[in-house]
Amino acid sequence: MLRHLVVASLILLVCGLASAQTAKFRIEEATIEDIQSSILRGELTSTRVVELYLNRIKAYNGPCVNLPDGVLGLGPITPIRNARQLNALLSLNLRPAKRQALGFDPRKARSMTDPVDNAPAMPDALEVAARQDAYFASTGKLVGPLHGVAFSIKDQYDTFDMR
Repeated sequence: MLRHLVVASLILLVCGLASAQTAKFRIEEATIEDIQSSILRGELTSTRVVELYLNRIKAYNGPCVNLPDGVLGLGPITPIRNARQLNALLSLNLRPAKRQALGFDPRKARSMTDPVDNAPAMPDALEVAARQDAYFASTGKLVGPLHGVAFSIKDQYDTFDMR
């Protein structure tokens, strides 16, 4: 009888560990508290938060209308049937090499005037996240109340790091 209890306990323990390892952080509904709690528990990093959002942008941000005369054209604009996309973000705060490596088109560049875009005083989203991760790794503390929070500004023009 004791042997059966031990075997059953081990099976439940292994199943519990397997399900815990396969559980993924769900960024879609995560609050700031959820993100920061996961960071504090060592289950998530700021860099991973940015990567999760970039994955969603890659999946859902794209053309949803036909623009036969280009973006600034005056021609007819027609919806793309079943596009499953929403052209919500005009640019991404990524350095050119990283943007290209992730497969985002040149129109998503954070700078249209600086193709090199390597000013150290203007880190991109992944660089800021890496700095937060390094700070947390060395201190065990969050940088501040927005540690791990990625955000976008809709149609903002001429911000410090987005030219």
